Amino acid sequence: MEENETLHTSADLADSEASVGPFRTLDGDTYWKLGDPRSMRRVVVRKYRGQVLIDVREYYRDPGSGEELPGRKGISLTAKQFRALQSLLPDIEVALQQLSRGD
Repeated sequence: MEENETLHTSADLADSEASVGPFRTLDGDTYWKLGDPRSMRRVVVRKYRGQVLIDVREYYRDPGSGEELPGRKGISLTAKQFRALQSLLPDIEVALQQLSRGD
């Protein structure tokens, strides 16, 4: 499977903040692009030294090879940390709504 071969994509994105994917890398990692299809921000599920990690990271295109590589900007979460973040999502949604309304 090639670097950017699509497993599944949204046909038409309703807004520019939607995610696109999943895709699969040559290494077999699954990832989604955040934002529009040309976005260089990804959520990647991968194994590193035997541990499952969820990366939210910016990528850049290597000028020499054209390959998309992970940048320094981002965060790696263990599965346990990701589940903790998931449990906070309802509260985060409330906070976002309050900020949107100006509360």
